[in-house]
Amino acid sequence: MSRRVQIVFSVCLVATICLLGAHRLGLLGRNPGNSRPTVPAIAPSAAKSSTPSANPPAAEQSKVADSGFTFITSLEDAYPSTFIAERYDKTRVIFRLGEDGDFHVEDPEQQKTFHPLTDQGARLDVLPFEIDPAAFETVKQHYQVANVGDQWQLEVAPDVRFSVIIQKPIGMRWGCANNSFTAGFIAEVAAEFQPAFAAASQAYFLVHKALRPANSQSVDKPLHIAELKDWNPAPEIRSQIEAAITAKLKEEIARQYVEKWNYNKPAQDAWKQFVDKTAAGQGKLTYELQAFQLSPDGVPRVFARAKWMIGKDRAFLMSMWLRVGPTVTFEAMDQEGTETVWVTPEWMRDRVQPQALLQTLATVVNVFDRPDGYGDVLMYRYGYEGYGIILYHYSASGLFKTPVSIGDGC
Repeated sequence: MSRRVQIVFSVCLVATICLLGAHRLGLLGRNPGNSRPTVPAIAPSAAKSSTPSANPPAAEQSKVADSGFTFITSLEDAYPSTFIAERYDKTRVIFRLGEDGDFHVEDPEQQKTFHPLTDQGARLDVLPFEIDPAAFETVKQHYQVANVGDQWQLEVAPDVRFSVIIQKPIGMRWGCANNSFTAGFIAEVAAEFQPAFAAASQAYFLVHKALRPANSQSVDKPLHIAELKDWNPAPEIRSQIEAAITAKLKEEIARQYVEKWNYNKPAQDAWKQFVDKTAAGQGKLTYELQAFQLSPDGVPRVFARAKWMIGKDRAFLMSMWLRVGPTVTFEAMDQEGTETVWVTPEWMRDRVQPQALLQTLATVVNVFDRPDGYGDVLMYRYGYEGYGIILYHYSASGLFKTPVSIGDGC
């Protein structure tokens, strides 16, 4: 080997060693402008696509690092202190503690010490009361989950978690009895996150105890979970969706007609014309779609609320989950989080106008990321004299209900 070749070889070897060393030290392979902040204030935007990918990315191995946030991996076993929070104002949330927090106030004079708090412009599901310190002493056993000044975590959106400080205990009217209350708290978002929280569009969140400092460095990981607010399927995909929804509505109307009304001959006869016209292809379809990325495969999951209406006073409502890949398929229809409603003339006259019928079906109000690459779905379900908010976990087998929920009604 000539001396010139030896020199060139040596220089290349030294350069290679230097490059490898720099890479191991993290000096290469990372764009400083794209590094994540210590605690994200705004979730990264989901990728926008008019049509789903025909070759979705393979599921990636979940990463759980010392991120400063304790991810909820098993809500049933590992996280009993997880609650659904509702926006109170631009910097605060309100949450109830669940069934263990329910109590009654038998003394009418003691009830007078419960002072309604100002609404603060929020559309609250329940009216909160500030409790006089003396009265609080008689019910404080229902508030042991948290103390004023505790630091908790608020999950605002996928990959967005803020520290919150427990500000004050409150009582909330609950159930049908005038003396029935439930325990809860108002928590305030930490000052450094208040502008981002005020700008967030969500109204419902998860709040839970913080087991680690909230300002530890978060690990870089792909963001799979998001609501695809700008999702706009191509015309051929939308046609598939409409055809699939119509077929499923017709199928369910025919099946449920026999099962639901066979015990009630007058009702069965009243619905027969509706069923016959549906089978003949008559009727008008109206639907709304919410699209989400809930799994590592990258295929959008779409929550559809659909109405099949004939005439002006009878309709069939149905919610369903679809996988919108190269073809449109349904999730299992017997899963939690879906529902059907037969709208009678009396029901429509007493409750809602035809143009608002879809609003009576449940809707997704937030989604959250989990370290397994799948997402949690928070759904608001309406009732005649109440409501329910339920957290579902999406997995490879579909949606299933978690124990995290709140509800009220007579």
